[in-house]
Amino acid sequence: PSWSGDSHRPNVHFSMNSNTISNCNINGGEAVIVLSEGKTNDIQNNSVYFDPKIEKGRAFHFFFHRGCVFKNNYITNAKYESGCGVCFNKIGPGTTNLQISDSTFSNCKGDAGGTFYLPEVDFDLVLTNLEFELCKNYYDTKSSDMISIDFTIPSPKLELRGCKFSYIESNSNGGSGIGLMANKLQELI
Repeated sequence: PSWSGDSHRPNVHFSMNSNTISNCNINGGEAVIVLSEGKTNDIQNNSVYFDPKIEKGRAFHFFFHRGCVFKNNYITNAKYESGCGVCFNKIGPGTTNLQISDSTFSNCKGDAGGTFYLPEVDFDLVLTNLEFELCKNYYDTKSSDMISIDFTIPSPKLELRGCKFSYIESNSNGGSGIGLMANKLQELI
């Protein structure tokens, strides 16, 4: 995904806590449930459910990952080319690193970075208590990683702490059975 300009709403803080969103789709269109241009985002304790019959639906799309807290969210039946569960566009102007934990992606489907797309990561990343269940990549593309993380620092470290992967289907070019593609990775913990 690409965007024009460097900052859209540089002083906006977006918060979304304890919401349930079900079957909010666009007939024949591409449903993006939450699109945030905020400098910082606090997204906690939410559930997004798509009807399994939809053709396209993305739960969360953030312009920036710096300054984002994404905790205890549950996403079901999302389908999109890239980042159907959560998609970030760039690092952004925030002052704290992305915190992502305690979230579930269930029956999510997509292409490159199909379920989780995170570019421009300039710090060692820890993903804590994330669950990917019944997720699948489309097989008709050259790059079908379920989780795509693009590091911009040399020799980054990625730690998967307490994560669970069950009933995953991926044709990841990186050769990973869990569909993980993290470039420049020095260490996976």
